Amino acid sequence: MSFFVTAGLLLCIQTPGSSAVTRVFVQKGKDVLLEVPISFAPQKRDILTWRFNAINTLVRFFPPTEPDIIDDYVGRVSVTNYSVKLKNLQAADSGVYDARVSGATERKLVEYNITVQVSPVKLNVDSVLSSSDSCIINATCSTSDSDISSTFRCVHKTCNQDGGEQSETTNSGASLRIYLSDVLIFCNHSNQVSWTENMIEIQDFCLQPAGKTNKRNNFLTIINRPGWLLCLGWLIYCSIQALWQWVVSCLSRSRVKPYQAVGGRWRHTGSITGWTLIPSLASFNLENKLQITFLGNTLCHFY
Repeated sequence: MSFFVTAGLLLCIQTPGSSAVTRVFVQKGKDVLLEVPISFAPQKRDILTWRFNAINTLVRFFPPTEPDIIDDYVGRVSVTNYSVKLKNLQAADSGVYDARVSGATERKLVEYNITVQVSPVKLNVDSVLSSSDSCIINATCSTSDSDISSTFRCVHKTCNQDGGEQSETTNSGASLRIYLSDVLIFCNHSNQVSWTENMIEIQDFCLQPAGKTNKRNNFLTIINRPGWLLCLGWLIYCSIQALWQWVVSCLSRSRVKPYQAVGGRWRHTGSITGWTLIPSLASFNLENKLQITFLGNTLCHFY
């Protein structure tokens, strides 16, 4: 007796014989068609029932009437003749499905062992210990039902994985691997229906990976940023203003007024030459007192 199973991306392992169990691997989210033998012809008053794990009934056939799909599976299964298509399989749909005929005698027509496999894999960095010339990364490669961890060390220009490549094989035959290639960490998961992989670069987590200088530690990179230039310029401007106010304060206390207005600007007229203040943002009043304002606000005045 032979059986035919149609599914997206699946692998079947079949054993001949009337009591054979057909093993089917299905990728999560795919459909699978479970068929009865082509030779099956129901007898009068025969009832065909599809079951899940010998407990839940999916659908009943009462020839020649229309099949009865149980409420919990409406929209999740469809029928063609006496075969059943399971739609959008999820991990919880893994289990044993069988078709049984009851009437004058009860017998099992076919049985399938369905394994729904989840493909997504995650690569997470658990911890990082980094210095200027070395870096240690602990990372975990995981799926929904298994995980493996490994430690990676970089010293100067050389990166290594403690213990070499790490791998694990699950009971369902899926394989999980975490390994190092140059300065890249790979996490690979494969099973009977799919193959997926994630990757990270060590330089994204270490200050100085494998001979490369991290730009975040480069002083030239920092000071060339517009925000840093603006702060530096403002610091210089404030320093000049503070120095100027100190000079004016000293001159005021000594009652020396060697300044006069020239074209709306204050220029030094004493014996010290070359001193010129062009306060486009500041102004001074020296009639009876020295008053310094900035952007319309009085900063200080001296009598």
